[in-house]
Amino acid sequence: MLALLGLLGVGVAVAAGPAMMSSLSGGEGGQKKLTGAVTAKVVRGSFEVTVPVQGHLDSQSNVTLSSEVEGETTIIFIAPEGRRVQEGDLVVELDSSTLREDAKQQQIDVTQAEA
Repeated sequence: MLALLGLLGVGVAVAAGPAMMSSLSGGEGGQKKLTGAVTAKVVRGSFEVTVPVQGHLDSQSNVTLSSEVEGETTIIFIAPEGRRVQEGDLVVELDSSTLREDAKQQQIDVTQAEA
């Protein structure tokens, strides 16, 4: 009895298959539009991903620079934080005008002492 019902179900599905496919596709070779579907036009562009999480970032490696100059000095230029630098790039420039004046005064003192 169960086998007979199973065969009957398969026969109905096979017989109704083409009719069901035709009605779902909108008829013979046509496309049926879905009603109530949300659609949007596809455009090429950038895909922005934002992660709204707070945290703290550290660089992979840090280098501490210190001046070996005696006394105080003023920083004239410092490279912006986060900028990539290569060997030979200017990272920081200190005011050397006081040191140059001291060097000139010492040269004057040496010249006077030799005279």
